[in-house]
Amino acid sequence: MIEKKYLNQFSPTHHAILFGFIAKEIISSCDQVGINALKQAVRRYGKERGQRMAQRAILHGDKLTMENYLAYGEWISGSEPMVSNVVKIAPNLITHVQRCPWVDAWKKENILEFGKIYCAEIDEALLEGFNPNLTLKIHSTLSFGAKYCEFEYCNVALTPTVQKFIDEKKARLGKSRIKSWEYHTAHLYYTLLNELQKECGEDGKTAVIHALARFGKKFGQNFQHTLLSYNNIDFTTIHYPKTKITIIGFGNLMQSLFLGIREFVGQENISTNINAITADQDINTRKKLEKEFGIKLYLKNNLLALQNLQPDIILFAPPPNIAPYLIKSDLKDYVQHLRKQNLPLPDIVAFPPIPPGSYYQEILGEDIRICTVLPNDIREIDGVSLYHEGHHFCTFSSFWPIKNYERIYQFFIKFGEMIDIPPKEVLPLLITRVVVTSLAYFVISLQNIEIPVISNDKKNPFQSIQSITKIWENQFQRIRSNGTKERNLKKSEAEIVLEEIFSIFYEGMFGYMKSQSLNKAMYQTIVNEMIVLIFRLMKNSHEKELNQNIITAATKGGLLETCMRFYDVKIFPRLTKMRSVENFNQIFYNELLVEFTQMCNAVLNHGKKLLKP
Repeated sequence: MIEKKYLNQFSPTHHAILFGFIAKEIISSCDQVGINALKQAVRRYGKERGQRMAQRAILHGDKLTMENYLAYGEWISGSEPMVSNVVKIAPNLITHVQRCPWVDAWKKENILEFGKIYCAEIDEALLEGFNPNLTLKIHSTLSFGAKYCEFEYCNVALTPTVQKFIDEKKARLGKSRIKSWEYHTAHLYYTLLNELQKECGEDGKTAVIHALARFGKKFGQNFQHTLLSYNNIDFTTIHYPKTKITIIGFGNLMQSLFLGIREFVGQENISTNINAITADQDINTRKKLEKEFGIKLYLKNNLLALQNLQPDIILFAPPPNIAPYLIKSDLKDYVQHLRKQNLPLPDIVAFPPIPPGSYYQEILGEDIRICTVLPNDIREIDGVSLYHEGHHFCTFSSFWPIKNYERIYQFFIKFGEMIDIPPKEVLPLLITRVVVTSLAYFVISLQNIEIPVISNDKKNPFQSIQSITKIWENQFQRIRSNGTKERNLKKSEAEIVLEEIFSIFYEGMFGYMKSQSLNKAMYQTIVNEMIVLIFRLMKNSHEKELNQNIITAATKGGLLETCMRFYDVKIFPRLTKMRSVENFNQIFYNELLVEFTQMCNAVLNHGKKLLKP
C-alpha cells in the first residue's frame, strides 16, 4: 500500500529530473537511436496531453481555438517559479519565459544537455494534440542558451477581450482542468518506457529502469513506488472508461452530481458502467429516471445491483438514519461474497457524515477503503451548474493505493476543490457548512414574515431576497476588510437591523469555530468562500429555487433540518418582537449572539447523537 500523502509532493522538478535521468541513460546506451526514440516519445507524450485538453474543451462545448488552448492547460507550476511576460499582443501573441523550473532543475543536476531534448519537442506536440490546424512558433529557448524562451501563438491576438475570456474560462473551470504533478510524472515515465522499449528493445527498457532507480535514490523509494502504481492507468483520456460505479441511494444529491459522474466514466459508458438503487416505489418515476440518466435502476435491492455490476466504486448515499443498517446488512453481505470469491474490494465513498469511517471498517474489515465526503451543497444557480466550484471535505481511512486515491481525487475535482481533512474535524466542519447553508432559509423567512422594525419602516426598500442579500453582502465585506460593524445612522432602521442580524450570524459562526479549534487560516478562508457562494445563490435565485436547494440539502432528521428548527423556535420569535432599532441594543445583540452560538452547538450535539449507530 502507498500512503496518499505523496500525491501532492511531486512538482515540476521531479518531472524534469526524471526525464533528464532517462535521457542520459538512453543516450549513453543507444546513442543516436536513443535520441531519435526519445524525441518520438516526447512527441507522443505531448500529443496525449494536448488530446486530453481537447477532450475536456469538447466536453464543455468549446471549440478547439488558440484561446481555449491557453485556457485548458493541465498544470500550474505551484511554488516553483515560472517567470514569463507578454511582449506583443497582436497580430499574434508573443511571450517570453525568463525563468523555468525545468531548466533550473536540469542545471542544478548538471543534466541540461539531456533535458533540452524535451524542450525541443514538447510545446509543438502539445498544440498538435489539441488541434493540428493551430500554429506555434518557437523562436528561442532557455535550455539551448537563449536569454528567454520566445513563443509566438499564431492564431490569436491577446486583446483585453480575449484576455478576459481566457481568465474567466480558467476561473470557471477551476482545478478541474489540472492534473497533479504526480500524474504528469507517471504519464511521462510510462510513455518513455513504452516508446524506448519499442524502439530500442531491452536496452531501452533497462535504461528506463536504471533511471527510475536513480530517481528513487534521489527522492526516496516512496516516490519511485508511487510512479509504478500507475501501471494500469489510461493516460489518453480524461475519463475512467473501465471504472464501474454503483450508487446506493439515488436521490436528489446523487442526481445533482450525475453530470460529473457522466464526465468521469464517459457518456458512452454510462449504461454499462453505472447502476443505482432507489427506494422510490413509483414505477413511473423509476422509468423516467432510467430514461433521463441512462442507467439501470433497482428498487431497494442493493445486493443484487452490487453483484450484477461488481463495481470498483460504491457511492453510498442513503439517509443517515438508515446508513448503519445498510452497512451491517447489504454492504457486509456483499463484502463477504467478494472475500469468498477472492475478488477485489471496492472503494466506498460515503456521503452520510455519520457513522464515521471507523464504523465501516469495524463492520466490513480493517482493509476496506472508506472515503467520507461532505459535498458542496450548492450545485446550481439560476439553472447553471456549479459542479466545478466550491469545496468538498473528504476524510480517508488510513491507507489507500495511490492510484485509488488519485481516482477519487479526479472524481471529486469535477465538483469543486477536494479538501482532505482529519476524521476528528469532519463533524465540526460539517456544522459550519450547515449553518452557512441555512442563510438561504433565514433570508426567505425575513422576506416573508412581518418584523415590525423592518415592515413599519417607510424608507424600507429591502424586503426581498435580493435586497436583503445585498445588505448582508456589504456588511460581510466591511467586517472582512476592517472588522467593523459600527452603525451608520444615516441608514434606515430596516437596513441597520438587517446588518446587525448578519453581524451576529458571522460573529457566532466564528465563535463556534474557535470553540471547536477550527482556527486554521485555510478553514476560515473556506467558510468565507462558502458565504460568498451562498450570497451568489441568494442574489440570483427566486424563492422557489432557494427552497429547492434547501430541500436537496436537508435530509429528514438531519443536521440542516435541526438548524432550521432551532432558528424557527429560538431565534425568529425574538426578531419578530423588535419594534424599533432602539430595541436592538447591546444587550439584545449579545442575547441573540448567544442564541446563534447555541444553534451551532445544538446542530453539533444532534450530529454527535447520530454518530452512535
